[in-house]
Amino acid sequence: MTSFRKLYKNDDMTPIANGIYMNNKRFFDLLFMDKKNAIEAIIKLINSEYVNEYHGYFITVIYDENPEQIEGFVISYKIDQIPRNSTFKAFKDTEKFSLPFMMLNRAVDGFKYNLMKNVFVIKELYVFEEYRNKGHGTRLIKKSLQKALQYNSKCVILDVEYGNDYLLNFFKKLGFKEKTLSYKRLIGKMPGHYILEYEFE
Repeated sequence: MTSFRKLYKNDDMTPIANGIYMNNKRFFDLLFMDKKNAIEAIIKLINSEYVNEYHGYFITVIYDENPEQIEGFVISYKIDQIPRNSTFKAFKDTEKFSLPFMMLNRAVDGFKYNLMKNVFVIKELYVFEEYRNKGHGTRLIKKSLQKALQYNSKCVILDVEYGNDYLLNFFKKLGFKEKTLSYKRLIGKMPGHYILEYEFE
């Protein structure tokens, strides 16, 4: 029977970090130069003393019969759960980051914090390859929507990279709608993203 749990401190963080990396390969390669550095940095972010967008506190895992056999995960949180500048401190603490890029991220962080305090974010969704096509992605998203309601969020937002029509359609089937505002390509290196929103009635 499919169940959910929080990420435990004694879980193997490497598969989780690899999943986060695979979802954002271009971003993390730009930030940390290569996969090895990125995986090490992501593990530090998961375990950081500073609350951040990838912190283990926000990770919900899905499993079937064995709680130790993680089959997928979602990272979701309400924006005001992350103290302002805390994400910047967590990235800085990895000692592997790109300072100019993080300064830009810090500015964006402040913008989000001021304007979107009642917004719930689904940051990452990842199902390990051998467990796909079992409905885990849908279950993890629905679990996050329940969590958003518990936090009295007005809506849930997430990003989908331009060109990923499969994910775009997947989220739309679950009730997400495309917003007019989208991220543009950044300095020719980072792909743009659609912003999708789920509004509670």
